[in-house]
Amino acid sequence: MFDLDGKVCLITGGAGSIGLAAARALAAQGARLALVDLDPAALDHACDDAFGERAAVEPPFVKAWEPEQERTTLDIKAAGITSVLWAIGFRPDYSWIEPDVFDQRGKPIFKRGVTEHAGLHFIGLGWLNTWGSGRFLGIEEDSRHLADQIVERQRVLQI
Repeated sequence: MFDLDGKVCLITGGAGSIGLAAARALAAQGARLALVDLDPAALDHACDDAFGERAAVEPPFVKAWEPEQERTTLDIKAAGITSVLWAIGFRPDYSWIEPDVFDQRGKPIFKRGVTEHAGLHFIGLGWLNTWGSGRFLGIEEDSRHLADQIVERQRVLQI
């Protein structure tokens, strides 16, 4: 077949029949394996059964700190907050934004991320400035531009 000696192969669904069959075939070619599965107990059993070894298990994630009480409101002016960066992930949800900065389709209206509402900016959206704006490719240029805009606004407010 081919030589995978010293190569590391990551197999998701490692406890399932396809994942386990792939693991066996890759191990036979010399690969080192990293198997993951949503069911840690099934993965442990599968590794023991297939390779005579128990799966390495990481301790469960424990938060280093948690607030005593969840904050549901904040007076941003009293707190001295002038800008907010809110990362929403891959599915835009603007329902929490109260200022009217959206078009008829619910898309934000801005110029290079700067809206008509003072202090409200967008970043990471497609065509914010260029084709790369919605990708990691353009985030540095867009971030620098918005940071400059925020600093300039603060400078003007202090005059």
